[in-house]
Amino acid sequence: VWPFFQQLIPNDSISDVVKDSGRIRAITNKKGGFVEFMYYDQEVTKHQGTSRDGIGYDEVPPQSIRNEGMMRLIDTDGEESFSLTPTEGALHYLYDDIYLKRGVETEKNYDLVLDERGILIDATAGEIVNRTIMDGDPDIHVFFACIFDNKVITKKAAIRILSKFPKDQMIMRAKGHFMFLGGLVYKEYSDYPHIIPFFTDWFAGPSKNDYTLYVAIDPHPRTPHAVLFYCVRRDGLHFIVDEIYDDCDGRALVDQIKFKCRGKKPEVILIDPLASIPDPSTKSCLLYDLIDLGLNDPMPRSASKDRSRGIIRCTERLHINENGVPGVYITNNCSRFRYEIARYTWDDWRKDSRTSKGLKQRPVDKDDHLMEDWYRIENLEPRWIPVEESNIIVPSHILTKGRSKVTGY
Repeated sequence: VWPFFQQLIPNDSISDVVKDSGRIRAITNKKGGFVEFMYYDQEVTKHQGTSRDGIGYDEVPPQSIRNEGMMRLIDTDGEESFSLTPTEGALHYLYDDIYLKRGVETEKNYDLVLDERGILIDATAGEIVNRTIMDGDPDIHVFFACIFDNKVITKKAAIRILSKFPKDQMIMRAKGHFMFLGGLVYKEYSDYPHIIPFFTDWFAGPSKNDYTLYVAIDPHPRTPHAVLFYCVRRDGLHFIVDEIYDDCDGRALVDQIKFKCRGKKPEVILIDPLASIPDPSTKSCLLYDLIDLGLNDPMPRSASKDRSRGIIRCTERLHINENGVPGVYITNNCSRFRYEIARYTWDDWRKDSRTSKGLKQRPVDKDDHLMEDWYRIENLEPRWIPVEESNIIVPSHILTKGRSKVTGY
């Protein structure tokens, strides 16, 4: 670092260079300004102190050090920057607190050319993209730097080394994208172009009959209930339009579902199959409780348990066609859905058994409730259904009187 600073700052402007055990600790100029060098192996207390105008991090700092750094920027309204290749897992605080909240992202497009075996053979430079992220924080700007723009690395050497990595790692190491080593389940998802503003056409106005509504419920006794609202438009476009993620009782859940439907009758209401398992003594279950509370138009029905097929179908739905149109749009009010899809990762074996076992074929069972709702709807193969062909409306008093506790009808 020291030779680089000598190029930036005239020697006659430097008043002092502080060293400790051979390490440069600070460079001070004659006007009292200074640059200090801290290290992650220092105690957190060493990072406390007076205000700073800017802090730059090489690779990802421990969160405790980053927290101390932010406190030193308050007085000056200073800035922080991070320079890194994102090899850490999806749950790292940098991804949650910074990347997902970005307001602007900039990168120079590179088309990575693969052969028939999926091996990198070339890279073609494209235009510079500077896009605004909907609902993002305008104070957070992310720059993606491509390895092929590095002037000290030859293109031939970069291709030779990158071709040794699997595709996900290759993209991450070449472009800096958050393609995690841990393995996101839905790597095809991105805020752009999948996220769009919330709209009312699906339940209001002359076009409301051009949308068919599907609802999926994943209820829980201890954690919040998760409900997903999904629409298919007449022209075949699919939309995830709303959600519920709330820890409440059964009556409040039914009321919220009805409110979120906004007067539109769902074609199908799916529910976790566990909700349909009757108690051996009472012959009742959570599904019947929700029906008794008024969730009966239409009657909820047990969803598919085929998670593998559902994940494949959801992956297909995320694909973007040649016209730049994705198979599904997500409205920007679905914050919990966006939270889950960005963290939905494949599970792995313990470190001591990874080398002797193959890859696990199931995701981590955490923060996945709306993800389960989604694949259950996709397994249903949702489609637009004309109103005249939709489910038959049955008066609610018929559904709640004389119903069999065994069948629910």
